[in-house]
Amino acid sequence: MDLKDERLREIAKLIRSRGRVETVALATEMGVSLATIRRDLADLEQRGTIRRVHGGAMLSSRTQQAPQRSDATGEPLTIGMVLPRSGYYYGPVIRGANRAARELGARLLVSIADDSLERELALVQRMIDNGVDGLMISTSGVDYPDGEFRDLILSLPIPVVMLERDPELLFGKGVRLDSVVTSHGDGVQDAVRYLHSSGRSRIALLSPGFYATPEMRRGYLAATEELGLPQLPFLVSKHWSPARTRLPWEVVQELLDDGCDAILIHPEQDAVDALQDCLARGMSIPDDLAIVSYDDELSAFCEVPLTAVAPPKTQVGFQAVQRCVELCTADDDRAAPQRIAVYPELRIRKSTGVAETA
Repeated sequence: MDLKDERLREIAKLIRSRGRVETVALATEMGVSLATIRRDLADLEQRGTIRRVHGGAMLSSRTQQAPQRSDATGEPLTIGMVLPRSGYYYGPVIRGANRAARELGARLLVSIADDSLERELALVQRMIDNGVDGLMISTSGVDYPDGEFRDLILSLPIPVVMLERDPELLFGKGVRLDSVVTSHGDGVQDAVRYLHSSGRSRIALLSPGFYATPEMRRGYLAATEELGLPQLPFLVSKHWSPARTRLPWEVVQELLDDGCDAILIHPEQDAVDALQDCLARGMSIPDDLAIVSYDDELSAFCEVPLTAVAPPKTQVGFQAVQRCVELCTADDDRAAPQRIAVYPELRIRKSTGVAETA
């Protein structure tokens, strides 16, 4: 057996044991180049041993058995997903989760809450009554230190994976549940570092108080301290009503009056509002103000395309289903709770002075 055949045999063995491998990680583990691994995976796919998927490979449908219930009924696993009603944020998460479910031979069942505790309780209980094998949850509330919902989640007899939520922040210190999250603080740090490297010296973060806001603020403070930049205040403006439908111009004006030359704005719609208001007032973007959006569903299509921090939402959904299925079929060695953090991508466009490349 030559070296290549031995390597192919080892790769096939790894994929059989893990279900799926990532191309980059596999190249590192095997000690060969990415080009070599891609050729090896192509050879194995041609033989029908594996199937290549985006970013990696998994067992082919001819060799893979769908994960099945532990009660030996022979039915595929059903994974439930409970999400808040949050605009377009969770659409890509669902698509990523559905792709993982298809590749793993599981069924995905999705329910949407209406931002009320009673609705969340009812949906989770309905999932259990429907016999789901694992549950993924992104809560509407920001914390549940006591009460019925916390008790229900912590007493469930099936695996639970939190989506874009930290179990300790929701349910209290010491609570250990699996979670798959975006590293929002790192995304903010990347944006601040880029703005500074582009010549900006008074950079603000505008985020009114969403679930991710505290982590984003920590990232902002860490980046500005690292770079020796002034830390502009997190605005609590008299113009900023919780019932508002769009970002008030007065909030942006306060930052401009403070000498701000760049703003990272969360959520994305507020960044779009700020851009439109700046242009309507005859300002030049980015000469008068650089704007970075947090999220990237609309940003590329603006009059001045917005540089954006793009949360890896499809990957969050994919990883959550993958972990939930693993927990449903795991032995004790793999069942210890994990926190999987996925890094956002900074996409550079004209709103910060550099055009997006083709």
